[in-house]
Amino acid sequence: MITLKDAITSSGSYPDREAHPELTPDVISNLEVLLIHVNALLDGLKISKVKISSGFRPSQVNAATKGAAKKSNHMLGNAIDIIDDKQQSLANKLTPEILAKYNLYMEDKSATIGKVTNWVHLQTVAPKSKKRIFFP
Repeated sequence: MITLKDAITSSGSYPDREAHPELTPDVISNLEVLLIHVNALLDGLKISKVKISSGFRPSQVNAATKGAAKKSNHMLGNAIDIIDDKQQSLANKLTPEILAKYNLYMEDKSATIGKVTNWVHLQTVAPKSKKRIFFP
C-alpha cells in the first residue's frame, strides 16, 4: 500500500517535499484521490509493496526533469511513477480494461524505460487522447 507520505516524498527519497510551499491542500486532496485508485489497483493485482520513483513534484524539480511535461500532473498530485523491473512486469499486467476498472491512465510502457530503472506512470486525469494507455 502506498501512503500519502510515500507519494509526497517518493518513498522517502525527498523528505523535504513534505514542507514544500507548493504542497497545497488541493495537491494533497488530489494525491489522496490518486492513492485510492492506485492502491485499489495494486490490491486487485495482489501487489502489496512498491517503491515510488516520483510522486508529488515541485515545479522547480519538474522543470529540471528530463522529458517532463511543463504542466506535469505530478505537480498537481494527479500522477505517480512506480518503479518497475527490467521486464516491465507491472506495466505488462495493465490493460486498458484493468485501468478503466480503477479509473486510471498509464503512459505507454515504451515511454517509461530508463537507463537505471523502468517505471509505470499512472494518473487520474485523462490525457488529450482519452486513451487509457497513452503516449506522452
